[in-house]
Amino acid sequence: KGLLIALDLEKAFDEVNHEFLWILLDKYKFPRAFIKSVQGLYSSASSRILFNGFLTSPIKVNSSVRQGCPLSMALFVLYVEPLIRMIYSSINGVLIDNVFIKIIAYADDINILVINDHEFDTVLSIINYFSIYSKVRLNLKKSQFLRINNCISGPQKLVEVDKLKILGVVFTPSFKNIVNENYDDLIRKMKFTVKNHTKRRLNFIQRVQILNCYILSKIWYVAQIFPADNKHIAQIRTICQQFIFHSHIFKVQMQQLYLPAKKAGLYLCTEAIAYNLLYFDSGSIYH
Repeated sequence: KGLLIALDLEKAFDEVNHEFLWILLDKYKFPRAFIKSVQGLYSSASSRILFNGFLTSPIKVNSSVRQGCPLSMALFVLYVEPLIRMIYSSINGVLIDNVFIKIIAYADDINILVINDHEFDTVLSIINYFSIYSKVRLNLKKSQFLRINNCISGPQKLVEVDKLKILGVVFTPSFKNIVNENYDDLIRKMKFTVKNHTKRRLNFIQRVQILNCYILSKIWYVAQIFPADNKHIAQIRTICQQFIFHSHIFKVQMQQLYLPAKKAGLYLCTEAIAYNLLYFDSGSIYH
């Protein structure tokens, strides 16, 4: 049992303090030449506002990382790394398949697993301490938490929800609901996408390529975490059959399409989902 907490950092990328970032890069022992190069990108950075057809005078940018810059994501990750490490070393986390999972972070998408309110208070104290130097602040109104396996505790300062979306995957308190929630939504989107492509003049091979590249690939992402049940597998197969043969009588057995090209197939990849080949059998927080 435990709590899955999704933290929302207020204006995360906009609040990056340049001076604090330079100190961190030096502590990480980056080459001095590299640090100076990054400083050069930001030392003379400025912005101008277009208002009623006129540009304002340049406004010096003293914080934030550039939007659209390929370096920005890496700089932000380095910026919050001390926060992640402090939280990781201060809580016990939740036991999942004999491993304690404490924190899952991807840039500003930070999710924490705690077992009680005391651990959450510890996390909050660490964030408040870190914000003194980094200016990173927690948005309590947008941060949310989800109870796992009927956990009784729960931070009163955050909004409790019955489902959380983390990196494109929806989590709910029960495993059955989580599978239905994710695959029902994926199948709805799959039907919509297939409907749009059905209007196009596509040959047999092109339809299979569209399924593999643009439609089934979205399902594979979730299938790596949660296996599809028989109901959803049947729906996925039906949608694929109808799209490939365009509602005509099936002239080729579907099993043939699953084979690679050297065996006269088209390598349609729904069988990977059907047999759960993508599922990482490494335990679940719902065991």
